[in-house]
Order: sequence, then C-alpha cells, then structure tokens
Amino acid sequence: MKHKLLLIFCCLATLGGIVVTACKPRPVSDKPSVFVTIEPLRFFAEQIAGNHFDIQTMVPTGSSPETYDPTPQQLMDLTECKAFLTVGQLGFEKQWISKLAENAPNVTFKNTSEGITYLESSHHHEGEEHGKDPHTWTSPSCALIICKNICNLFCEIDPEHQDEYTQNYTRLVTLIQQTDAEVRKVVNDEMQKTFAIYHPTLTYFANDYQLKQLCIEDEGKEPSPAQLKSLILQCRQNDVKVIFVQKEFNTHNAEIIAKEIGAKIVTINPLSYNWQEEIIHIANSLKK
Repeated sequence: MKHKLLLIFCCLATLGGIVVTACKPRPVSDKPSVFVTIEPLRFFAEQIAGNHFDIQTMVPTGSSPETYDPTPQQLMDLTECKAFLTVGQLGFEKQWISKLAENAPNVTFKNTSEGITYLESSHHHEGEEHGKDPHTWTSPSCALIICKNICNLFCEIDPEHQDEYTQNYTRLVTLIQQTDAEVRKVVNDEMQKTFAIYHPTLTYFANDYQLKQLCIEDEGKEPSPAQLKSLILQCRQNDVKVIFVQKEFNTHNAEIIAKEIGAKIVTINPLSYNWQEEIIHIANSLKK
C-alpha cells in the first residue's frame, strides 16, 4: 500500500510539474496518529485528544491549503494513522481527499464542518459558479460544531477513553464561549462594522457578528484598475478603517486602498494554531 501511494504521488507530481524532494522522517511516537488538514484543526483536536493521539498537520505552516501537495513521507504516514480530520471545502481537500481515501481504506475520514450551513464563497475562478466558503473555523459558533464532530469521532474510534474526550471537549467549549464573549464585548459599540480583506477568509466570522466583509481579490485574481477604483469607492461609502492582509498574499493593492481612504493595514493569520488568540486579535483590530 505504501509503495502504491508513493507511486501515485510521483506520477501526479510528474504530471503537475511538482519537484519531489527528500523528506525528513518524523520522530517516532508510540501513540496512534490522526491527521488534520490545517493548524487550527490541530489546536481543536489536541485539546480534545489529550495524550491519546499524536495529531499531525498535513498542510504545514507557511503553505497554502488551496494548493498544497502532500509529501511522499506524509502519504506513507497516512496509511498508518487512525483518522483524517478535514475542514471540508479547502482546495487541498477537493484535490486530494478522494485520492487519499481510496488508497488508505482503513483510515476514517471526517469532515469536521458537517452540520454547518455553508456560506457562499466570493473566491472562485472565472467562469465557475460561486461555491461553498471553506473558512468555517474562523467562526466561534462554527468552531463549536467542528469540535463536537471531533469529539464524536474520537469517542467512536477509541471508546475506551470516551469519558476523557467528553470532559476535554466540555473544557474546550468553555474556551470557545469565552472567546465569543470577548469578541461581543466590542461588537455593539466599539467594532468597525465593515472591513476590507485581500482574501475572503473571515466570511463566517463576519456572519457571526453581523459585520460586512469587502474582498480585494476578484475571482481569485488581482483586481483590475476599474475594480480597484470601485472597491475604493465602496470602502469610502462604508467608512472602512481596517484592511486585513495575510503574509502569503501580495499586499500591494491593500496598500493602495489604505492610502486612498486613510485605513490601517492589519496582518492576520487565520491559519494560526493559536485559534483563540487570533480570533481576539481580529476582533480587537476592528475597534474604532
């Protein structure tokens, strides 16, 4: 099975022009492993798992969950793991999960966004219909559903420790509720109601707190001069004072808009492992 997965990856890499490099082996753990797609899921999973699972992130820090390709070592490690927790609609997942599931039949794959009503995505390619926005974890209300799904899965694959998973989940629920309460302290009177962002990562966050998100990206591409002019007008009309950017995206157009409307640029990292810290940072950045 490992050789089959590695062969598949090498063929796909050749077709896609991917350069395959040697991978450093992971430190050996005596705990069963569980893969997650991104770091925020690792945070949730580790809080619930306690010491019973070794949680591994498929898309490493600094890589894009839209375009990442797994390494040969990850493909081999996957065949030995107990489960794979996904967000559900990320580009990596759409491209790879069906292939991974087909070639790792003993691994339980779980969409942790199951039960969440997806919002429409403004990030799509020209000619495609609007799809489902994948960034569910940026919303505390959605995070509660995600964590419940993780807890249920752990109880299913390891019923011996289900009482501990349930207790850990209960503590995590408290943390998420505290995070939500912290954000709501500034929502009503002190939060900027409309913000601009390069990549529309905060759709679910905005939905939770009745905020408006203006996206700089257009159909996954840089905006044209005419689109940029229109966006500047929208920002002025909505009194935008904050423009969010992420390190992995070009900030040139955000800087142009900020200069035109007198807004501040704030760097965020929605893919951070420190979920609570990042959500509160985003909220505090919107204080007037």
